[in-house]
Amino acid sequence: MNWRRAAYAIGGGALGFCIVLAANFISVLIGLSHMDFIGGGSTSATPWETFVVYIVVPVMICLGPMLTARSLGATWRRSVISGIATVLVVVFVFENSGPELYFGEKLVFVFSAITVVLTATLFRAETDSTTLAATIGLAALLAVGVFPDNPFANFAVPILAWLLLPAVAGLFQRT
Repeated sequence: MNWRRAAYAIGGGALGFCIVLAANFISVLIGLSHMDFIGGGSTSATPWETFVVYIVVPVMICLGPMLTARSLGATWRRSVISGIATVLVVVFVFENSGPELYFGEKLVFVFSAITVVLTATLFRAETDSTTLAATIGLAALLAVGVFPDNPFANFAVPILAWLLLPAVAGLFQRT
C-alpha cells in the first residue's frame, strides 16, 4: 500500500474538486445575471462574459482534473488527456441531463472524478487501483441514482467521489 501517494491524491482530489466547483459557480453566476430577477435580465452577453464562459470555465474544468491526475503520478500527457476527457464528460452530461439540472450537476462531479482516476490509472501496470477505483465510482453513481433527492447525497457524494476515488487509486498503486 502506498500511503504517501494516497495522501497526495486526496490533496489533489480536493484541489481539483475546488477548481471544478469554482468553474461551476462562475458559470451559474453568469447565467443568473441574465435572468429577470437579478440585474434586469439582459439578453445578450458582454464580450467579457463570453470570454469567461467559453474560455476561462473550460480551462478551469480542465485544470482541476489535470492536477488530480498529476497527484496520482500520471505523466503530463496523460494529465492533459484526463482534463480534456473531463471537459467532454461535463459537456455530455449537461447536454443529456434533462430538466433536472441539479441532478446533472451531481452526475458531472461524480463522472468527472471517475474520468480523472480512470484516465490516470488505466493502461498502466496498476490494474488493482484501476479496478478498485472503478468499483467505488460505480457505487457512487448508484448512490446518486438511488438517492436523487436526499440532501446528504446531493452534498456528500460528489465530494466523497473526488476525495475517495483518487485516494483508493493512490493507495493501491505499486511503489
